[in-house]
Amino acid sequence: NLLQKHLDFQIKNNELKPTSEDRRDLTIRKHIGEYSIGRMQIQTVTAADIEEHVGELIQKEFSVSTIEKVVDVLNAAYEWAVARGDYSKNPVAPVKTSIKKRLKKLETKNESEADVIILSDEEVSKFLETACIKNANNGKYKYPGGLLGRLLLHTGMRAGEMICLTWDDYDRENGLLTINKNATTIKNRNKEDGDNSYTRNVGSTKNQKARVLQLTEEAKEVLELIWEGSKHRKGDDLICITRNGKPYTATMVEHCVGTVYKAAGLSEDVSGLHIFRRTFATRMYDQGAGAKEIAAYIGDLESTTLKYLPVDSLIPLFIPSP
Repeated sequence: NLLQKHLDFQIKNNELKPTSEDRRDLTIRKHIGEYSIGRMQIQTVTAADIEEHVGELIQKEFSVSTIEKVVDVLNAAYEWAVARGDYSKNPVAPVKTSIKKRLKKLETKNESEADVIILSDEEVSKFLETACIKNANNGKYKYPGGLLGRLLLHTGMRAGEMICLTWDDYDRENGLLTINKNATTIKNRNKEDGDNSYTRNVGSTKNQKARVLQLTEEAKEVLELIWEGSKHRKGDDLICITRNGKPYTATMVEHCVGTVYKAAGLSEDVSGLHIFRRTFATRMYDQGAGAKEIAAYIGDLESTTLKYLPVDSLIPLFIPSP
């Protein structure tokens, strides 16, 4: 109840982004509320209880980022309650530093053991072959996810960035694509009768920076195919829309692309959309690009990009200017 009360206060005072509101709500309900600590009286929770809960989440193999959010949510709520004079102490404070160190070690261990999955050349070929299948009766592509997946594969962008692109963002003459927005689906907190429970939220890119991509020939080809098959070509029209003319959500894209995976006979290890991003980054590296250059192109931190690449890419590569 305290955590929810604190979240309501933050929402009322616009302290969180809409996506952060949903993420915190999920953390409270799923990663705290469904456990014994979520049913304890707030004044009886001790530092040992906090550590025990963290240990339980680690045992259940939740990600480090998920557990860190749990600790941050608990700590923030207690600090707020103490500042208001509702409670005298914050049980998270004495163990927060030691928990963070524990999670950092766990993250390092997980990264060293991680097997970063990318599409092999054979899997790429199977995916592209299936994505290009057309219906014999009308000549249209059989799988709506085909062009979407191909665009992600040949640009390395995030699905949320792709689904809010407009034709104004595409410089067809020079083969340039401007990425300065990211779309997410958030809970509709102003929902009235008849409204959807979730709504589309368009904000800045994940790293808060816009970037302009010099597109590959493959990426330009995909965009031209989308252009040719689209009935919506005004500057502010979305590039990627459903056959019913509605905006895609990332979940919809993942479902459509998953259908192509299945039809192509790819293994169960091939799932989600991030695999396209990893594959693109790895291919850039194989073609001689350094981690810094790759990170700038796909809009990521260099440290994050290094996780996608072979170990020897930790040695910086310096590419001469063309």
